[in-house]
Amino acid sequence: MAASLVISVTLTTAHMPAQGGGATAAPQVPTAGAVNAIGLIPDWIQAAAAIITAAVSIILLRQLSLLKEQVRLAQEQLRSGVEWNKLNAAFMYYNSDLVLQREKDVAAALAKAGINFHVQRDPLSAEAVEAIYADVDVFGDVKNFLSLIEDYCTAVRIGAIDEDAAFAMNSALIMRWERVFSPFIDRRRLDVGDPEAFCEIEKLARSWRQKDQQRAAEHAEELEVVRKRIEDRRGVQKKV
Repeated sequence: MAASLVISVTLTTAHMPAQGGGATAAPQVPTAGAVNAIGLIPDWIQAAAAIITAAVSIILLRQLSLLKEQVRLAQEQLRSGVEWNKLNAAFMYYNSDLVLQREKDVAAALAKAGINFHVQRDPLSAEAVEAIYADVDVFGDVKNFLSLIEDYCTAVRIGAIDEDAAFAMNSALIMRWERVFSPFIDRRRLDVGDPEAFCEIEKLARSWRQKDQQRAAEHAEELEVVRKRIEDRRGVQKKV
């Protein structure tokens, strides 16, 4: 009974305000060390959690870096595949059976009109165009051949065929054919009322002529530089 009375008095005293108008004492807040000391989150667990968090962050960054590299390699492979397809198309187009057969057909058809397809350089005369129009078979072979060349020029201009490779292999042919058949193309445009009939042949041939002229000018400049070097060396030899 006495012990109970002592405990009651003690607790009551602890909750009573201080006498004499003094400020009430602030309650004590446990510190982090005190919390850890009573067993809530030990310090070694906090340290281990920080290490694990850092390790996971490093792993995630590494995975992101590897993913970025894989995407870059996939893009390069795709780009290389596209470039290879363009080059392959440039090399294989004129070796296809269809192109070779169309070329044979137009050569035979023009021979009927007295035109040697393989050596013709000048534009077709008005009489030659009339002769082509006069024979349905000849007309069909010429139109089919030009339609095939139109498809090729379109593929080059839109980038489906590598233009540098196409220029190196077929620029002379395209420019010659455009020049030879330009009178027929003009007549065909009037007949069908389409000013852009076979326009891709014309556009590519014009572009390649400019490119060919530019390269010829650059080559001439290079030859001039070489010539001057040779003359300078000869001049030095004479003086010696």
